[in-house]
Amino acid sequence: ALLREALAVRSPPYAADDPRVLEVEVELVEELGMHHKRDEAEALRARIEPVLKQADTASLHDLLTRLQKT
Repeated sequence: ALLREALAVRSPPYAADDPRVLEVEVELVEELGMHHKRDEAEALRARIEPVLKQADTASLHDLLTRLQKT
């Protein structure tokens, strides 16, 4: 619930490809997976992974690495 609240606070005002939004979304994918909500986790992963693959910053690359480990 807290991650969903954080996401609601960050998006908007920040764009969907903003690192502050993507960071929360990666954490949400991790949490959903741990709570056996795999369908929801995979849907979110499918949406954010292409954005992270186009990343040109180290912080976004780190998020992609975390996402791929889940």
